[in-house]
Amino acid sequence: PTAPLYLLCALAVGTVTLVLIRRRKRGPGALVAWTCYVVILSPVLGFVQSGPQLVADRYTYLACLPWALLLGAALCRIPSCRRPVVTVMIGAVLVVLSALTFQQTRVWTNGLTLWDHALSIDPSNYVADVNRGWLQLQRDDLDGALTYFESALRANPQYALAYQDRGFVRHRRGDLQGAIADYTTALEIDPSPEAYFNRGVARQALGDDDGAIADYAVALRAETPNPRLYSNRGFLRLKRGDLQGAIADYSASIEIAPSAEAYSNRGLARHGLGDDDGAIADYTTALQVEPPSPHAY
Repeated sequence: PTAPLYLLCALAVGTVTLVLIRRRKRGPGALVAWTCYVVILSPVLGFVQSGPQLVADRYTYLACLPWALLLGAALCRIPSCRRPVVTVMIGAVLVVLSALTFQQTRVWTNGLTLWDHALSIDPSNYVADVNRGWLQLQRDDLDGALTYFESALRANPQYALAYQDRGFVRHRRGDLQGAIADYTTALEIDPSPEAYFNRGVARQALGDDDGAIADYAVALRAETPNPRLYSNRGFLRLKRGDLQGAIADYSASIEIAPSAEAYSNRGLARHGLGDDDGAIADYTTALQVEPPSPHAY
């Protein structure tokens, strides 16, 4: 807020306000339109933050209606002798505005065009970098995604989400140690359940079962129940011979989102405890939920 651009904008707003107040008797409509504009715009001025963005062009759609009314009123007062000329001018303005509107709609064609546009305006926009990188990740362009995530971190080294996303790319590329390092840094900045879960997955892939179970436990305490968390921890408990713990985790996973894998693995745990009837029931359900399931057979 103390950047020169913001201070200049604040000065401009203050100047316009003072001028309109001083000229309110000669042009009261302008002050009314200005006041309505500010009142309508006030919910998204940043006093109460709505989303990560500071501003957005859509915020001004409704707020500009008073100016349209003021312009319409001004046109009605134009002498009839000048109206043909004014009509031509208005037509030209409408053509220009239509062209600009068409150009703006192309920005919103898809996520790629939107975030490319945002970065063309502000190359240091780390939020746009992360979103653009995620789109590359969805296209399996790991190198492209990594480029955007690293650009985001250069712009803001304290952006936890960029570390999480870079960690995800490193995991996909097989760099588990690098992924764990990124998730750990993200957790130091913002200890989110998602980062704990992702680090747990990386630790599990690396063979650090104790570390993975610890991360899953923290994530489960903080996050809305996630079936993958329970299933992953259940697998590790099953692997370590904690059959009762595995059954509890798979049961929790099934309660949230039934899956053939969870039923099948719970069946394995029940079989290990000698509960063959329960195991057969789980295997049968697994075949019904998602046939065919080789483990269930």
